Amino acid sequence: MIPFHPLDGAFQRINRAEQHFVELKQHVTAFRQDYLRSVGLYFDPNPPHSIHDRPPFLFPRPAPIVSIILGEICYNLRSALDYLIFELAREDSGIAQEGTQFPIDDSPEKFADHIGSRLMGVSLAHVAAIDGLQPYRGCTWSLILRDISNPDKHRKLTATGQTHIVETTRDNRTPRVAHNVRAKRRAKRPDGVEVEVELVASVEILVPFIPINNRAAGGPIGFPIEETVEELIFKVRDVLEAFKPEFI
Repeated sequence: MIPFHPLDGAFQRINRAEQHFVELKQHVTAFRQDYLRSVGLYFDPNPPHSIHDRPPFLFPRPAPIVSIILGEICYNLRSALDYLIFELAREDSGIAQEGTQFPIDDSPEKFADHIGSRLMGVSLAHVAAIDGLQPYRGCTWSLILRDISNPDKHRKLTATGQTHIVETTRDNRTPRVAHNVRAKRRAKRPDGVEVEVELVASVEILVPFIPINNRAAGGPIGFPIEETVEELIFKVRDVLEAFKPEFI
């Protein structure tokens, strides 16, 4: 029988986030393919009569389900961190503490205020370790997780992208191009020659984020949703693995 570890519940939360991540990637891929299907082709009447792509007039918005899944991922990751604090407090103090929570603070003053509440019962050594994971210490991933946990933030997903046309070679091979999704189409050039082209789309769904040093004046920047979520899952799991040996 495998021994029970106090952080097993926290790791289960990460596993759940990873399951949602698989679903998220499927919806992002579907969004890219829908965008690609909406792109048209047209011919330049001027020499050399090139084939060009015509993106949709309005860039499509990600489906609401993408925001919902992102929220579920963030909820499970935040819960995993809260599990960690609860178990640390119980391990360090010898009793279960009520109202504990993993703090994510923008200033040392706010963090200090949480030591007697959200970190009640946690040892000074463990408080110092949690302090090192705060945004004001330069920990960007915790700030991103906190921000996109806010429903107002993950409902404001945007998308950006571009397409390229790649004409296949005579031996039916296509030059290698970095891409997200692609589709082959046949079309006649103005000179009457039918060619096969490949329409390549590089499309990203972006998560809005404002850096901590630009919160007063600057607007949000966007991080690609898949890479961002994958990094958050990795970081939270890494934190749990680092604290795992602290339990007797």
